[in-house]
Amino acid sequence: HSRSNKSKLQIRLFESLHPLDDHQGHKHFIPINFINALITEEAVRRELSGAGGKSLGQDEVAKLAQQITRLEPDGNSTDAGHRQRYKTFRRIFATLVCLEKSSAIAKFVQEDINDLDLPLLRVPRDTSQGLYDLRCSRDTKKDLKIFRGWSQFQIRHFEEWQWTMLAPFFAMGDGDREVRHYKLHHQVILPFLGDQSAEQDGVQHDQQSLELLGGSGRVFKTLIHYKHHGFHRVLKCPSAVSAGEECTCVFAIKRLHSQDEKYFHREVDTLKRVSRRPHDHLISLLVTYEHNHSYFLVFPCAEADLETYWEEVEPEPFMNRTTVDWMAQQCKGLAHGITQIHEHRSSSGSFELQQPSNPTLLGHHGDIKPENVLWFPRSRGSPPKVADTDSERGTLKLSDFGLGSFSNHRTQSRSLPSFFGITFNYRAPECDLNQGQNTKGRQYDVWTLGCLYLEFITWLLGGKELLDAFREARTTPDHSMRYGYTNEIKSDTFFQVELNENGGTFAIVKPEVTDFIDKLHDRQNCTKFLHDFLDLVQNHLLVVLQGKPEKLDRFDIKQVHLELARMAGECRVSEDYGCKPHSR
Repeated sequence: HSRSNKSKLQIRLFESLHPLDDHQGHKHFIPINFINALITEEAVRRELSGAGGKSLGQDEVAKLAQQITRLEPDGNSTDAGHRQRYKTFRRIFATLVCLEKSSAIAKFVQEDINDLDLPLLRVPRDTSQGLYDLRCSRDTKKDLKIFRGWSQFQIRHFEEWQWTMLAPFFAMGDGDREVRHYKLHHQVILPFLGDQSAEQDGVQHDQQSLELLGGSGRVFKTLIHYKHHGFHRVLKCPSAVSAGEECTCVFAIKRLHSQDEKYFHREVDTLKRVSRRPHDHLISLLVTYEHNHSYFLVFPCAEADLETYWEEVEPEPFMNRTTVDWMAQQCKGLAHGITQIHEHRSSSGSFELQQPSNPTLLGHHGDIKPENVLWFPRSRGSPPKVADTDSERGTLKLSDFGLGSFSNHRTQSRSLPSFFGITFNYRAPECDLNQGQNTKGRQYDVWTLGCLYLEFITWLLGGKELLDAFREARTTPDHSMRYGYTNEIKSDTFFQVELNENGGTFAIVKPEVTDFIDKLHDRQNCTKFLHDFLDLVQNHLLVVLQGKPEKLDRFDIKQVHLELARMAGECRVSEDYGCKPHSR
């Protein structure tokens, strides 16, 4: 009878092992809620009263059961958020039950080696190669009496199985949207419940399209066990409101290609600056961690990027008020998000509006393109066409700030080191001209945003079919010898480089782009709103910089946002402005 009790607890622990995604192979973890639910005072008493505690008396068992499960404040210990930590022996006891050494818990309690001391670290024995002992990390020289009499096999198994109980908890940062960073031991088992690459929404994505956050790292989707993260509320998960609701949080985890710590801090610094002041149209960095010599960034996971949205989610949009209002609001919102990047500075750890009299840290994005604009539906898996209002359709958020930077210069703030790492078809003319302008900055962002807006308008007027026609129309021989290309190579950039009579170079917007804009104006379904939007893009965004003080060149992003705010507001109050066909 006692043997069956003991087996029952061990079996329930084994049944609680959670499988991990392919990135962790065959390793498993037991979620913290299962440990707390299974290792109760009653369960411990039953376990130690059976064969597992055969050497213990009844009074000692009762006392141990209380000590193992009691939460006791640890005066010398706080967690990453400076909160009081509590010591208990539940994880150690669960490990011992799995190893069929339950009664050994008495020595752990006697020596006060508790869960806060985990993980116990391997320390090689001086006397013999291949043998080691386990020590507390706070004092690796102190011999632990608790393992006297244990075989090397048993010591190795304890060292291995303790990690099953130590899956980390990823917490929200405190205060001013601080983003926490976790340095994880290489043996830590992450609380991931599988790569969510296989979409359930009926839209098939290949591996390339899953890399939603850009080229500076590989991105994979995963669920994190709901008891091992604190992001339910920020991700508007139903479980944050009701304990009975299932957790729907899906995360995009970006593993940086570079293992360079300076590169990691540079990318994260930009994201932290943005995340400190959350914006509806900018992706927020949730947490970062370091594991197995790699750096990882954790974001909310999008349903699709804008390119996929245009081509697969809604390839034939309805030209109705809901769609037009949504498109206008999203374009306005993206411009406002970029304004926050361009015109905010970091001061005392928080974002503040730029004051002209103060030194500023001005930023830019550096790689605006449809693949870096992510679509978050209001509820996962909901088809966009059933939305009754534009807010139900979801939100577009700008992501991948890996090419952007913050600097103390109002002019372009980052030189372009190479062609690789920029979006080839959206690149701005100054990239190809030898006018001391081959740099990337805020004006570069305005050009690339103009490219994106023009394709967005094209999609709204004619869906994927018209978008494909536009890309084909502007695909012409590339004269960009700067990148080693010849006229035999074609590209779908929005500009072309010409030679002047002095042998110098200058750029123009491709005639094919200008002609296509004229054709969009001529379409029967073009509205007053879209005429105004096309004029804004053509006259103020897709403008070749002349470098002349008397010429205004492109709008800055604040001007773009003001114009779009005016147009989006008019769409809201006038259905005719947004949706009624209007000839010029």
